[in-house]
Amino acid sequence: MSHTGSLAGADAAYRAAFRRHGIIAVDNLEQVYETAAFLAKAGKPKAPGVAILTSSGGAGVIAADKAEKYNVALPQPGAAAVAVLKATIPEFGAARNPATSPPR
Repeated sequence: MSHTGSLAGADAAYRAAFRRHGIIAVDNLEQVYETAAFLAKAGKPKAPGVAILTSSGGAGVIAADKAEKYNVALPQPGAAAVAVLKATIPEFGAARNPATSPPR
């Protein structure tokens, strides 16, 4: 067994341990860059969870499914945020999490 082969193990076991300790696992180099760029810009979270803002309902569902898969909370916006969303997005959008605002 090669040196790197000796490090191989059950992927599910590693990912479970990572999730338990808040470690983000990525599958390829592109995801490393994307994740690093996001975390560099995002700053420290003020609360648990994320908000999903998208121009497509389908993209919102995909992102929400990923959040559920990785146990990332999707808190609903408070009244002030809902008011801003409703004033900003078209009436056929959604002022919730995930929020959708299709192009006009």
